[in-house]
Amino acid sequence: MSTFPALWTPAEDAILEALAAAGVVVIATATAALFNAGFQRSVGSVRQRVAAIGLSATSQGSPWIEPEIAILRMTLRAEPAATIADLRSALAANGYRRGPSSIGTCRERLRAELIPPAELIPPAERRRAAIARDAKLIASVIHRVCPLGQGAAA
Repeated sequence: MSTFPALWTPAEDAILEALAAAGVVVIATATAALFNAGFQRSVGSVRQRVAAIGLSATSQGSPWIEPEIAILRMTLRAEPAATIADLRSALAANGYRRGPSSIGTCRERLRAELIPPAELIPPAERRRAAIARDAKLIASVIHRVCPLGQGAAA
């Protein structure tokens, strides 16, 4: 005997709509909110219902809001080489929590926006890169002038 899934109730829809009023519905958060209210719905079921009633949803964490981005911008302007831990503590000091990978992704996007690419590379690495580039250029000139097998002895 097969069982059909329970129909969605107005109370469940109200929970989803309340989450949507605060922004994009995060599927995992919505599933947890429904469970906490006494409803048992799978992640897939929640995803389908959110789409069916026309709400915006994401499977990932909540989207970054402007105050969080402003904190990262300010921190990166003050210290372009700020680590993820530095940024995480700056966010925490203002009451925000984000995971390391989320902070890292946002940091790289903001760095590209705020800092010219040449400034992202430390001076010692720029010198090493210039030396390696020059050595490669010199090696290619030597190989053109003295093809392999015809060295200086020829």
